Amino acid sequence: MPVWHSLCRIIVKINSHEILISVFTFEKEEKNKKFHRVERYYGSFVRSFALPDNVDETRADASFKDGMLSLDIPKTEESKQKAIDIKVK
Repeated sequence: MPVWHSLCRIIVKINSHEILISVFTFEKEEKNKKFHRVERYYGSFVRSFALPDNVDETRADASFKDGMLSLDIPKTEESKQKAIDIKVK
């Protein structure tokens, strides 16, 4: 009896302060000990987001665990200045 695995391919790209996330999913059929494999494409997802100017794109990191995609795009050092209180007259 075939064993079905749900697979996905995730592509994350950053270009000119825009992040593009593409997900392609397909299924793979494997038959025991015969090494027969069939892959079926069954969906895709593409989404883009604008990034602010104060992020360090070169230090971006992504991880995928338990069905959750996490992106870490740190701010640049210039944008990490502490807040200053301003008196209102």
